[in-house]
Amino acid sequence: MLISSLAARQPELSWYAQSKYLSEQELIKNSELLQWTIFRPTAVYGPGDKEIKPLFQAMRRGLLPVVGKISNRFGLIHVYDLIAAIEAWLAAERNIQGIFELDDGTPGGYSYQGLTELAQQVWRRPVHCIAIPDPLIRSIALANLWLARLFHYSPMLTPGKVNELQHPDWVCDNTSLIHELPGWHPSIRLQDVLSEVI
Repeated sequence: MLISSLAARQPELSWYAQSKYLSEQELIKNSELLQWTIFRPTAVYGPGDKEIKPLFQAMRRGLLPVVGKISNRFGLIHVYDLIAAIEAWLAAERNIQGIFELDDGTPGGYSYQGLTELAQQVWRRPVHCIAIPDPLIRSIALANLWLARLFHYSPMLTPGKVNELQHPDWVCDNTSLIHELPGWHPSIRLQDVLSEVI
């Protein structure tokens, strides 16, 4: 099994997305020698998360930074649901071959506006979307990339990541995976664990 990323669906957006796509292609190219399955989880959150947690923390303080259009849609999945899918695959009695996208099963995924409404229901306080201008976020990302090279750390925000964040559709469909793994379905809803993950 290869744990890829939903970003592989759009390899032109970033070096990260391209690296995920190329690794998938390398596996498929050698499919005569290997039994293979590719999982493409959407944005994963939960214990150990360093990328999405700051976003949730900002919402707790009443502000949700928006990169791209407020109408952009995306999926989320809790790490425990992802692990459960991997365990179900390992326990499967037959070979399951294909590329499978995973999220938490929320119909149509999430939007920035939907996230703020969810957070307001959980915390019973206003949460406002704050659009970050494209030139500003790209300048920050470029500066972060150069600082990372200078100080030898792995940057989270890069120009490629901005491209990914601005993509309008990161929604996926679990139907085919649920069909192949009848014992698995996502069970963790963001609204039930939002306070825990921050």
